Amino acid sequence: VCLTWNVGSLSGHRQSVIDHVIEHSPHFVFLQEAFCADHEWRAFHSTLRQLGYLGDRRGELVCLWRRGLNAAPIAPREDEAGPRPRFLVQRLAVQLRDSRLLFRSRHAPPRSAAERRALDAAHLEEGGDLCIDIGDFNAPIASTYAQRAVFPDGPTFRRNANEEDWLTCIDGARVPHTLWSPACTALALPPTPGVQHKCVRVVIATEPLSHERFRWQRTPPDLPDPEAPEVAWPEASAEAFDSALAAGDVDLAWQLWHRASGGSEE
Repeated sequence: VCLTWNVGSLSGHRQSVIDHVIEHSPHFVFLQEAFCADHEWRAFHSTLRQLGYLGDRRGELVCLWRRGLNAAPIAPREDEAGPRPRFLVQRLAVQLRDSRLLFRSRHAPPRSAAERRALDAAHLEEGGDLCIDIGDFNAPIASTYAQRAVFPDGPTFRRNANEEDWLTCIDGARVPHTLWSPACTALALPPTPGVQHKCVRVVIATEPLSHERFRWQRTPPDLPDPEAPEVAWPEASAEAFDSALAAGDVDLAWQLWHRASGGSEE
């Protein structure tokens, strides 16, 4: 279960996001236009940690995932990085049963159809059969040769955040044909006052995989205070991780990443 929401302002609607997480208990949450100050993000992230979630923030994009899931944020491409990126995309690597896939949370360019086509083309080049695109597409999206569109039946966007002028459906997901089934659904949740977009609940038929031996701790062992800043991995952990990747041992690499990021074998 995923939630995707162009929330307009995380500062103004932080509690609404928390309420949705509590009510729907999603595996993943993807937020667009999640504007907030650094101290507001730290407070929000601390609250979500108490609810059993970890998070990553890149500019206006935020992704959250349940503690214990095999998930890792991925660095952006060159055209998605920097203070003025061409495309607003956030990436999260996850394991769904026996497959490792990539979530691409997007906030597509709102005023340029050509830029939206360029974003779609760039993503198809990466291998759309292994990627799930989710977020605010800023246009009705059709299925492609690699992905099936999963969108709510009704509109998800209104021109005025304080009026009921719902126009079109532009929020949802595209799922690889290899993962799609009739059980894949998208439901627009009731609107939130003052927000132009509805939060959308996307159900993907394949459950994510959690470690059987490894679990997430509430905070990493060397950070007893959840408000404390995160620290770099120990040098030995980084070297072991790099060696595992160089040797092609992906399972060991994920295990080492999990340990270095706060996991335990208890």
